[in-house]
Amino acid sequence: RPRALTTVTVSTQSALNAALASGTTIELAANINLTTTVDSSYGGSGVYISGKTGLVIDGMGVYKVDGQGSRRCFYIDGGSEVALQGLTITNGYVVSCSRNCLLCSKSITQDI
Repeated sequence: RPRALTTVTVSTQSALNAALASGTTIELAANINLTTTVDSSYGGSGVYISGKTGLVIDGMGVYKVDGQGSRRCFYIDGGSEVALQGLTITNGYVVSCSRNCLLCSKSITQDI
């Protein structure tokens, strides 16, 4: 039986991280300022994605995810397929690699 597609709208970091468990499409309704680190691997990340396929995080062409200059914004672990669309990713930082907004353990495919 196919899994139902679910769209979740979020406006905070905690709501974004919680939506990863249930949403296949996550739409931002506000800028997301990452204020806590949820995964300490490779210097720490504000959003950790693992084992997800068919996930879409949509900034609606307006919103951004901001690492506040103190953490990586996204860590996307191997085996995940994630589309980041209409989204600005900014101010990521990891001590071992400054200005690192996004870490993927496999590969990134970018459509422009």
